[in-house]
Amino acid sequence: MRDRATTTELLDAEVDDLRLLADSFSEVWGVNRYLGGMAILKRHLAPWMGRWHISLLDVAAGTGDVAAALGAWARTRGASLQVTLLDNHPQVVGLARQRAAALPAFTVVDGDACRLPFADGEFDLAICNLALHHLDPEAAVQALREINRVSRLGWVVTDLERHRLAHAAAQVMARSVWRNPITRHDGPLSVRRSYRVPEVREMLWKAGIHARVHRHFPFRWAAVCCKER
Repeated sequence: MRDRATTTELLDAEVDDLRLLADSFSEVWGVNRYLGGMAILKRHLAPWMGRWHISLLDVAAGTGDVAAALGAWARTRGASLQVTLLDNHPQVVGLARQRAAALPAFTVVDGDACRLPFADGEFDLAICNLALHHLDPEAAVQALREINRVSRLGWVVTDLERHRLAHAAAQVMARSVWRNPITRHDGPLSVRRSYRVPEVREMLWKAGIHARVHRHFPFRWAAVCCKER
């Protein structure tokens, strides 16, 4: 799959039915949980978990499922996460605030990944999961710069990798597993919009950032910047 799609995903626009929106995020969470996304994040965040207290920014956080799971996992490793969830979709921000109401260590901010409303080095760590493909290349470069700017110790950005087999698998899931119409539309399109590893490396170079890009099964990548352990 050579050319990257630029068609807008349904999740990037206002949704008429909030229940469908929330349900779609639940299905995406299932993909993260059972198809390796959470394992990738944990693997790359683990070296920092020896600290007692960690401030974490989740960029384009959605409804906070990933950050909530990371918070529970961190506690098993003796670390405490103070989490800030950032998203710029008003409806998603509303859902995240409902979720965060029961999580005292969580704060929700309405903000743009390309213009993060935070000071340099304000957070120990930052993550961005399954979101970079929502941005065009120029915006993605700027988002990477911003994530790098606000994180003190390091950051992890993960996403899908564009590949014809990944697209075929997403089409099968859209026809047989996913029930939500938003997920059925956006799942295969997300693969077509995602970046290949050489493209990610080029974006990091343009951003002036030194980070390693790791490939993970199935058809995922993780860009990891370690400033300090």
